[in-house]
Amino acid sequence: MACFPIMIVLLFLGEKWQKSKRRVVYIAFCMSCILLGAREYNNILGMEDNEAKRGLVNFIEENTYSIGIATFWNGNIISELTNEKIQFLNLELDEDTGELSEFHWLCRAEISEEIQSSILLIFTREEDDLVILPERKDFPVVFEDENYVAYEVPALEKLGFWE
Repeated sequence: MACFPIMIVLLFLGEKWQKSKRRVVYIAFCMSCILLGAREYNNILGMEDNEAKRGLVNFIEENTYSIGIATFWNGNIISELTNEKIQFLNLELDEDTGELSEFHWLCRAEISEEIQSSILLIFTREEDDLVILPERKDFPVVFEDENYVAYEVPALEKLGFWE
């Protein structure tokens, strides 16, 4: 990686060199790009950042939920991992007060009008401990593991903060 800026400088300086020297610099530059790209690709393949979500994703894929509610980072990633089988309405959690509010970022506005079935309300364990949501006691827990808790919400109106 440290040699990459040097290669770029050599590319610019190489304009004045003979054709054969220039060709060697260009080939070295291309090979460096290919090797660094391949190394980064292998690093990404080995990442297991979303492994904790695997149980929840399997649960969603096995059931008929099409709409979910979660904090942005969880909802967005889970939607991607399920090939958008489930769409999410986003929440924002104030970690100081435990209050939830709507968070309209990267979610379709018309989702809330399409809801005709139960909704999956998803929290990480940490979020579940922080959230102040009195209505939650009325919702059945449909999924639970060491990382996530999912509740089934019968209607969006049942969530006191959602308008």
